[in-house]
Amino acid sequence: MTDTIEFGRNYLSLGSVYFQQGYMDQAGASFQIALREILKAPRLSYGIGSVQLNQQKTAEARESFERAHSNFAASYPDTLANSWNNLGLLAAREGRTGEAVGYFQKALKLSPDHRISS
Repeated sequence: MTDTIEFGRNYLSLGSVYFQQGYMDQAGASFQIALREILKAPRLSYGIGSVQLNQQKTAEARESFERAHSNFAASYPDTLANSWNNLGLLAAREGRTGEAVGYFQKALKLSPDHRISS
C-alpha cells in the first residue's frame, strides 16, 4: 500500500489573502479559479464582487453580488449581509437612493449590528 499526498491550493483562501493585501488582480484571478472548481459558491461570488467593486467595475460587481444571493446557503449570513450592503453602496453611488435604502435594510435585518449599513 502506498500513501500519497495530493497537493492542491485553496484558491478561496489565496484570493482572500491577496484581497487583504490590496492585490486586486491576483485576488480576482484566484477567486475565478476557485469558482470554476466549486460551483455555486456564494462566498466566491462575494469575493469576486468585492474585487470588482475595488476596481470600480460596478456593473460586474453588481452581477457578482446578485449571483451570491441566488446561490446562498444559510451558513454564511455575514457574507450575505455584506453582499446586500455592497449592493446598497453601488445603488447609492448611482443616485438610486430608495433602492440603496432597501438593500441596507436587508443587510441590517440579517445583521442588526452591521457596521456599514447602520
